[in-house]
Amino acid sequence: MDAEASVNLKPVPFVVISGGYRYFRLHAEHDSDLADLTLNGPFVMLRADF
Repeated sequence: MDAEASVNLKPVPFVVISGGYRYFRLHAEHDSDLADLTLNGPFVMLRADF
């Protein structure tokens, strides 16, 4: 499962500032092997578009 809620702000052309919350969960099984991974929390991102 992968979910994200964010707000994007474009202060000038080609620059985007984002902030929000992300939740990521991974569960995998193969024979007797098992993997569980959960990542969640707030994030901030600066992006340059070309």
